Amino acid sequence: MAIGNVVTTVLDVGQGQSTFTCVYDDSTPAKIIHTLLFDCGTDKESVNTETNIDYIASRLALMDTPTLDLLVFSHSDRDHISLMYFVLKAYAARTTVPLAIKDTWYAGSSFFYTKNSFNILNYLHNYCTSFTTPAFNGTQFNKADGTWKSIIWTDDPVAPNIYVGMLIGNVIDDEPGFFFRTGFGTIAELKNRVSIVCALIHGDQSVLICGDATNRTMAWVNDAFGTRMLAKNLMVTVPHHGSRSTGLSVASGNAANDRAIDVVKDFVKVANAKTATISSFQKHSHPSLELVNYFLPTLATGEVVDDENLVDGHFSLFNVDIGLIHAATSASVPRGYHTFTTKANVYTTYYYGGLPGFSYQFTGTTVSAAASFIRTGASWVSQHACWSFVTSGTGGNSMSGYKYMPRTSDNRFAGPGAIPTTVAADVTGHGPILDTESRSLRSADVVFGEAQSTAPPHMSTPAHPATPLSPPVLSAAVLSTRVVGAGAARRLRTFR
Repeated sequence: MAIGNVVTTVLDVGQGQSTFTCVYDDSTPAKIIHTLLFDCGTDKESVNTETNIDYIASRLALMDTPTLDLLVFSHSDRDHISLMYFVLKAYAARTTVPLAIKDTWYAGSSFFYTKNSFNILNYLHNYCTSFTTPAFNGTQFNKADGTWKSIIWTDDPVAPNIYVGMLIGNVIDDEPGFFFRTGFGTIAELKNRVSIVCALIHGDQSVLICGDATNRTMAWVNDAFGTRMLAKNLMVTVPHHGSRSTGLSVASGNAANDRAIDVVKDFVKVANAKTATISSFQKHSHPSLELVNYFLPTLATGEVVDDENLVDGHFSLFNVDIGLIHAATSASVPRGYHTFTTKANVYTTYYYGGLPGFSYQFTGTTVSAAASFIRTGASWVSQHACWSFVTSGTGGNSMSGYKYMPRTSDNRFAGPGAIPTTVAADVTGHGPILDTESRSLRSADVVFGEAQSTAPPHMSTPAHPATPLSPPVLSAAVLSTRVVGAGAARRLRTFR
């Protein structure tokens, strides 16, 4: 069977991140033939977190041969890894058929994945025999010719329809091209900057998944891509839940400097996203309105989806950390968290926290009256949201908003809407990579360089535990890891 639709959903997991992709064939009814999971954690659950995590388990259980083709932990923070154990537990509650995880990619020291004496990487040896980590400051992209030297995963190594390429991973140094550090740091920013930033590409359309990338991570992405950018990128997960402090490399209360702002602006050009999603739940001052404003220039100008509860627009919930003024009254909007209505293509998983006091379009500092409700009262509105992006084998796409998973007409409150993917009028050809100097588009063909993921010696899939899952005792010397990507030989390492 050929590839039908590819469905990527930014799940509401509260203050955390989890992005789940299902690849369907073109049969009727369509079957799930591949699954990919990018991060799976929270440190403040929403009311729908458990339901949305069970959705991942339910999709895996529907497969003829239950398989998670790729698991990516962008880095080791709890809010990106803590729910994986519960996905496996939810799967075990549904079926006794063993689940296989083909490959696990992770960034940062394997020891950082130990939380409360439980190491999820060690535990995953019950399901997975292949663990891969990038080399320090590693990239798979070749900016010289606009192709991928290697990739994380593909559906078909000979004629790929879908693949995942790593823009950067395991950044440990400050300035692109300057290699000083020889190991991972332990402070928060250094643990976040290692985040794997990767693009999921289907045909010539893509989504970009950023983990907790910091300003330094973005600088390395900019260097890795040079003058190139993703040409038809439907969505970017805004790095680090929209954090101002790491995104703009600035302490609370201080103004961001021009150099840090320019890094973000250049990263936004590389991402070239038509919509932006932010996964957060009113913690750590996430998401920052100031930071996300810098993502506006490449976003689609026409709103992709309307909330069915509003006359026009949709809700967003942000930490207002810039001065906003009501156009009609000149009154200032108080700093802090606010729900507002907007027609900008910015979509938050913490969607609605109370009646909106204004409408804001992510331009300037002026706000206007909030959009009106179609239905009376706010009881119809979902407090949280999951955002699904669908690409088809014929090149089409759509986006929809759901109160929670699964994706059903009962749960949907916004969409489906098509995301415009038009590139500049003077560009010829087609492909996922645009060269901004030559105005040419590179093809979607994957160029394989170094060996990416040589299969390990055959190991039978362990039987799924019949008893409820319980955290194992952390063992030493269990995790053997391949290191791939750019980097000097002195940087290669095996964790033991």
